[in-house]
Amino acid sequence: MLEHLRNIWLVNKRYFYIAGVLLLAGAFIGFVQADLVDEMAKRMLKQIEGIAEKIKHSGGSVGVTFWTIFLNNVTSALFMMLLGVFFGIFPVFGLVSNGVLLGYIFQKLTFAGSNTLLILVVGILPHGILELPTVIFAAGVGIRYGILAMRSIGSAWNVNARGEVKREWLMSVKQLPATVLVIVLLLVAAALIESAITPALLKATIGESPFLR
Repeated sequence: MLEHLRNIWLVNKRYFYIAGVLLLAGAFIGFVQADLVDEMAKRMLKQIEGIAEKIKHSGGSVGVTFWTIFLNNVTSALFMMLLGVFFGIFPVFGLVSNGVLLGYIFQKLTFAGSNTLLILVVGILPHGILELPTVIFAAGVGIRYGILAMRSIGSAWNVNARGEVKREWLMSVKQLPATVLVIVLLLVAAALIESAITPALLKATIGESPFLR
């Protein structure tokens, strides 16, 4: 398994870096241009509120919260990765939009006088330390699929290039089970923390446990 992970890292590392930069760029835009992205961010927050309402109406237990969060996150991550085959559009958009939302939330909290650092440390960091790298991981692989798709078209009239691209696709297919397993395991851990630990930390520090993604 460790060898599989090492190979996945070596093949995709440049795309992981790109994915990380895109997420940070989105966060920067969301923070410094909060008014400009206000409508988009509010639509995304509505979706999160919908998930929170679904959890509440289902009883709000730790088990329900875990399962709802996990299904939402793993579906988003896997779609971001697999739909990357469409020239990387979906993972790039997913990274930037999620980054924008994070930056927007921090901007609103900061200018509302909230203790942004405390909310970051107790409300986002415990599960985010696993969730955000997983998003970057899935999106990075998706971006690579998009590059391979473009190279497949570009190599249609070049036998040597076509053979190289084919080998890379075969490698990607072989790595897919391990890649999916990593995503699922990390998001299971993140959802456990977000459903069981994060609310308790928030309640103990700021007296409430809002649904923070």
